[in-house]
Amino acid sequence: MNRVVHFELRADDIDRATEFYRVAFGWNAQDWGGDPPYLFLLTGPEEKAGIHGAVVPRQPGIAPVELTVEVDAVEEAMARVAAVGGKVLGGTNTIPGVGIFASIEDSEGNRFTLIQRLAAGG
Repeated sequence: MNRVVHFELRADDIDRATEFYRVAFGWNAQDWGGDPPYLFLLTGPEEKAGIHGAVVPRQPGIAPVELTVEVDAVEEAMARVAAVGGKVLGGTNTIPGVGIFASIEDSEGNRFTLIQRLAAGG
């Protein structure tokens, strides 16, 4: 099975964007140099499992790519997002047996979903 192992996000202000991801999610950026600049985002330890994806119907006004970021506490993550120039797009929703979700935009207008997974049996 083939899995997504990399993503690229477009930004108008590279420094602002990398600071957003550092503060909001704890990601670190490594400058690989070049023109245009290329900053590699480290989102977690190598031994942690990769990301999963889905195919969903296209919706007007929704960006063609949206990533889901797992967080420990969705309300705290929403506050960090807002504090560093992102937008919280509404409140939280719960999918029973899965987790608590919230939609956000980063400092560059890219849309994300945050998920706080429910504990086993939750």
